[in-house]
Amino acid sequence: MLPYSETLVTRLDGGIKSVRFQNYVTDSLNLAVASREADVSLERFTLAKAANTASLHASYTLPADLKSWDGQPLDFDLVIDAPDLSASLHRKAQGT
Repeated sequence: MLPYSETLVTRLDGGIKSVRFQNYVTDSLNLAVASREADVSLERFTLAKAANTASLHASYTLPADLKSWDGQPLDFDLVIDAPDLSASLHRKAQGT
């Protein structure tokens, strides 16, 4: 067990409606992150726009030596279902 993470317990859960980033928009963004000791998990990160959805789940274990964080494996699962990808573009970007 890592000294800095012995008592580390966190939980973040939330969402945002109508997100815009440059020329892309979403109807919603949902997020759930949790940690217990050195184990960190992205339980839910989802974006949705019309029929399009993207979701990401990930887990990571903090290394004993934080300097070696980039050598530690990250396990993730990314799923994108975008039958109407143009729905995610802002109308101005579509020329209307």
